[in-house]
Amino acid sequence: MTLPRRSRFLMEEIPDFCRFLCYRLNRCRNKCQAMVIEWLKVNVPPELRELYIQKDAEIWTPVLSKYPGFVGKEVWINPKDATEIVMVIRWADRDAWKAIPPEELEETDRQFTEAIGQSFPFTQEGEYQVRKFMQRS
Repeated sequence: MTLPRRSRFLMEEIPDFCRFLCYRLNRCRNKCQAMVIEWLKVNVPPELRELYIQKDAEIWTPVLSKYPGFVGKEVWINPKDATEIVMVIRWADRDAWKAIPPEELEETDRQFTEAIGQSFPFTQEGEYQVRKFMQRS
């Protein structure tokens, strides 16, 4: 089946949104839960910041992205504080996020800590629901 040009564009240019829509259409026909944001803040010495971000992308992101409820992830750095990293992870809903087996999270954390050489506990953690999506004007 060949997708219309517009659909191909959306799949290539907006993969997180498309993944979210596919997940919603297949899983939430009768009940609709809000998208959930996992918000994590960590402080890392400036000389390790890029290594931390690189290893996070190599280790954590592939593990999370194999779960169907994973929608996408952003990593933010603070231009006024070189030690601060914020990770914003989007999940289709809370059930999808919490469906990851704890053993897998522990093993991934062990691998990540080993790759970085030390542990950096989160200084803040949060859970948010998306109330309204951004709209282009």
